[in-house]
Amino acid sequence: MRNITKNYIIISILPIAMLIYAFLNDDLENIYRGLVIITKSNNILTTDYFYIAGTSAALINASVITLLNILLLYKLDLRINGFIITAIFLMLGYALMGKTLLNIIPFYIGTYFHAKFLKKSYRSVVVGALMSTSLAPVVSSIPYIGFILAIIISFIFPFVTKHVVHFHSGYSLYNSGLAGGMIGIVLYSVVKASGIEFDLNNGYYDKFDYRLFILLLMYFIFLMILGYIRTRKNFIKKLLNLYKHTGILVSDFIQKDGLEISLFNMGTLGVLGLLIIIYYQRLNGPVLTGLFALVAFGGFGKHLKNVYPILIGVIASKYIFSHDISITIFLLTVFLSTTLAPIAGKFGVINGIIAGILFYATVTSVGTVHGGINLYNSGLAAGIVVSVYLPIILGIRGGIKNWKRLRKR
Repeated sequence: MRNITKNYIIISILPIAMLIYAFLNDDLENIYRGLVIITKSNNILTTDYFYIAGTSAALINASVITLLNILLLYKLDLRINGFIITAIFLMLGYALMGKTLLNIIPFYIGTYFHAKFLKKSYRSVVVGALMSTSLAPVVSSIPYIGFILAIIISFIFPFVTKHVVHFHSGYSLYNSGLAGGMIGIVLYSVVKASGIEFDLNNGYYDKFDYRLFILLLMYFIFLMILGYIRTRKNFIKKLLNLYKHTGILVSDFIQKDGLEISLFNMGTLGVLGLLIIIYYQRLNGPVLTGLFALVAFGGFGKHLKNVYPILIGVIASKYIFSHDISITIFLLTVFLSTTLAPIAGKFGVINGIIAGILFYATVTSVGTVHGGINLYNSGLAAGIVVSVYLPIILGIRGGIKNWKRLRKR
């Protein structure tokens, strides 16, 4: 068996396990009814599929979409790297709160036209198609023309993502979220001026499924064990090398340190996320979205050393600010805040904590500016935070260096 096949099998284990779990825990009639509800939803932020359609239907929607995307990438013979794993796990997560089989299709069409326009192969841009589905609610929420708009959006999406990276200089990992947010703001402004309003979704599943929790825990422990076994001769050295990375884009841990140690890192991030989840006792679509986003970048910029300061800042913010948000949105914010991991990785714990606090204050306000049609809202918030906070950090550090140099004279 080729290594590429083995690697795709490893990545497929979780969606397959979720699929089996879903079918074992509900009857076909309820599942079908739930999938219909998911398809008919406007999918605006934050649509909890656990709440509107049931756990099994939500898990099946996410698993099927993810497995089809894995199959597409495998058929195109793309070797697993950090960006591909990120795209796959983001797809798995956001297919629990906004993405359906129907509303993501036009994004692959638009990306195909983009490749033809630039005379590129489709395999060279297909991962970008997965990322552009951040604007999938456009198809579900804008009557009649949403499908065409999505094709246009995905055609221009790579141009925008390439440009907006200059806003944050690689210090926000969710670059596609910033691009989607910018496009979403412009599009929503036009739509709103045309008299179309979106209904925001704020109902959340409040039960805690311990069996699903255990399934996820077993998967993340499996990743840790697999990663350790495959690197046991140089495990400590490889792990310490991985922790040395700041996480600034582009930090592909798989290309730099190997898939095995990256799998271990993903597993540790997953276990960390589950510890936070068990403490707050909430497990639903948006919470799993956040958890999978945390794990997704375990091969592409995040590790325990650079995420914990951000997490401290966001969790502390809940008790600092008077703004009252639900546990679901709080946990989603906690996990997605780790997009700012490069700040902590480069500038230390204190700056990481401050960045987390600023992110919390920002992300709870920016969702309305694009009407909820950009699922990667945290990328927009992080881009705003970094574009303001980064020059402050650099300016102060530069001033201190100049002051020290002058004193030596």
